[in-house]
Amino acid sequence: MYKIILAVLAAAVMAGCSGNKSGAWTELSGEWNVVEIDGTRIVADSLQNRAYIGFSPADSSIFGCAGCNRLVGRMGLGEDPTVADFTAIGTTMMMCPDMSVEEMFLPALREVKGYVSTDENHIELRDASGNVRMVLEKAM
Repeated sequence: MYKIILAVLAAAVMAGCSGNKSGAWTELSGEWNVVEIDGTRIVADSLQNRAYIGFSPADSSIFGCAGCNRLVGRMGLGEDPTVADFTAIGTTMMMCPDMSVEEMFLPALREVKGYVSTDENHIELRDASGNVRMVLEKAM
């Protein structure tokens, strides 16, 4: 009888663990500077207009700056790093002197469906066809 109860409890625990969608995404935790969008190199001329993304896979939240406006929201994560949804994102609505980075950033982010880690300090955010939409570098 005890063996059956233990087996049922073990199965329930394992099922609960498999429901965690953060999986491989946990390596993204923290802040990442945006260094390239759709092949265009991004260089911040100050900390105020630095484009970056912060990931918190534990609670599926995302935050950051699109180059001018702050962003916050939720990310839908798949079991592996090829399945994601970044469409539940909101931003502030300030007008800045230079909106060029933001005009590339937000449409590219909406198309991201997964990532590939190229080394411990760089990742590529990719669309459903595998095209690199953004290159991120770990913020130090």
